[in-house]
Amino acid sequence: MIAGLIVSFAGGSWDITYHILSKPESFFSYPHAMVYSGILLVIVAFSLSIKFSTRQIEISKRANKIVFVGITLIILAGPFDFSWHLRFGLDGLLSPPHLSLLTGWLLVAIGNLMKVNRKLNLADPNIFENDCSSNVATKTKTKTTSKTKSKNNSNHPSFFSKNDNQEGKGKHLFFIFLSSIQGSNKYLLTAQLTLNLFILLMIFSGFLYFFSLPFSETKNYNFNPPSMVGLLVYGIGFPFLISFYFQFIYTKYHFFRQAIPLVGIAFVGMTLFTQITSNPHLISVSGLYLLNLIPFLVLYIITAIQSKLILKGKMPEKILESNIYSKLYKLLIVLVIPVLSFTLSFPLNVYIYNEEFYGYLIYQNVVLSVYEQIINDFFVIVIPLSVAGGLLGYIVFKLAVSLKSNKPRKNSKVSSSASNK
Repeated sequence: MIAGLIVSFAGGSWDITYHILSKPESFFSYPHAMVYSGILLVIVAFSLSIKFSTRQIEISKRANKIVFVGITLIILAGPFDFSWHLRFGLDGLLSPPHLSLLTGWLLVAIGNLMKVNRKLNLADPNIFENDCSSNVATKTKTKTTSKTKSKNNSNHPSFFSKNDNQEGKGKHLFFIFLSSIQGSNKYLLTAQLTLNLFILLMIFSGFLYFFSLPFSETKNYNFNPPSMVGLLVYGIGFPFLISFYFQFIYTKYHFFRQAIPLVGIAFVGMTLFTQITSNPHLISVSGLYLLNLIPFLVLYIITAIQSKLILKGKMPEKILESNIYSKLYKLLIVLVIPVLSFTLSFPLNVYIYNEEFYGYLIYQNVVLSVYEQIINDFFVIVIPLSVAGGLLGYIVFKLAVSLKSNKPRKNSKVSSSASNK
């Protein structure tokens, strides 16, 4: 399902480049074909998962409902977009049909992540024993999971449990195959998790672009945001998103520290494919854009160093979170990468900056020149906005965690007082 979502989103992102290049609008264009193919994959994968997973726990039912609503929005976005074109002609980036499609993608990604989280909860925590910091995760998770795992497996059997495979043997061969590919294999689980987190980041960034890019003015309507609003939505919002989201991954999936660098590398790859190499005027800057991989490769190297030190016994598990490598890791995801987000989001951010700072009519052969001019002339604005967004993401995430951690304490106090009575 997540593969179809990635294909569909890639087609939508590529379609933006088609519009920027003023290529003829066609229902059967290559980007549109990717969008439709991805949607078809999502529908088929969801239908098969419903058909062959006859026993579901409550969280799977909720996830399936969310995915179903998302797929419904995606399907309805097609005829909605067609009728919108008939009524208004060529549409802009921000339009009700496009917003419906992006919202559908978001719901499908959220529902699928819920399913992946359930698989991780049911999986043997020891499968991550060779990952960086996994020894910490394994010991702490084993204490809480081992007591409840048998209960979970008896009351809510895993979709990939051995019993399910045996029951389906000789009757549903495809069910056996489906169960095997969704099993508790470490690499399959981490691949699903990484791809899901990656596409969620792309979708969230898509919402930011919807409300910041000046691509939504047509002959019949103008949905472009005011230039200053667009600048603030992007200039603060994108670093905020990077900081908040990476902290969420760091905290939620502490047993898989490679997730953040892998998600970042995938983000760079998607942007490179759909926004740069697909634009003949920007292919020459592909090498420069690949420099965005450096901070993510540094993150990956840090996790590898930590993993080796743990395995060799040179780093006690109890100081894993307080050592210099972890502090450097957190500094990168909270501040350094958010500050450098103005390079990650090239070339689309050029149009946002230009709308407020210059108001040029940008031709594709001058995009890089305008970008360099913006950085040179308005460095004192771009960087402080990025710093503010990154720090705001850090503060808001800490507040959210604090508020969430306080809720169980209140409930425990109420229950304890009630028991005393």
